[in-house]
Amino acid sequence: KGGSILMVGGAGVGRRSALETAAHMICYQVFSPNISRNYEDKNFKMDIKTAMMAAGVEGRQIIFLLEDHQFVKPEFIELINSLLSSGEIPGLYTAEEIEPLVSPLKDEKDEQGFFGTLFQFFVERVKQNLHVVISMDPKSDDFQQRTESNPALFTKCDIQWWETWSTQAMNALPLL
Repeated sequence: KGGSILMVGGAGVGRRSALETAAHMICYQVFSPNISRNYEDKNFKMDIKTAMMAAGVEGRQIIFLLEDHQFVKPEFIELINSLLSSGEIPGLYTAEEIEPLVSPLKDEKDEQGFFGTLFQFFVERVKQNLHVVISMDPKSDDFQQRTESNPALFTKCDIQWWETWSTQAMNALPLL
């Protein structure tokens, strides 16, 4: 389940390019929030809901890419920590939102013989289909604080350390 990644490396080592190339090769969709000047908690929560709906209801393989410059508020990484830990974010959906969100899954839940609530089925699908990828620069002033205060980054993610590319690797890229 999952397949989330913490990518750690300096600027310009190709983390995003490599991720987008790999996603294209395996037909996964990359979704990354478009942060603007007026981007607030509600915008971030809507972006998370969009990714969760695509993964949990539509059953698409989604990579939710977050780069360290996108964590404009400390709450953002805390929400992602919760998502990584449990496959959901408590309080993200209102009671009125849950029923219409999960009702399309009823037949599939029954076909698979899933024992649990419809929302639990949705959460399991999110865990299977939503792959969180966090890309951070270890030289960033916030790196240590963000990683130490959000343990799911280490317990629920594979960690990849990125350094410079060798000449051989750079020459092999166009051949992929």
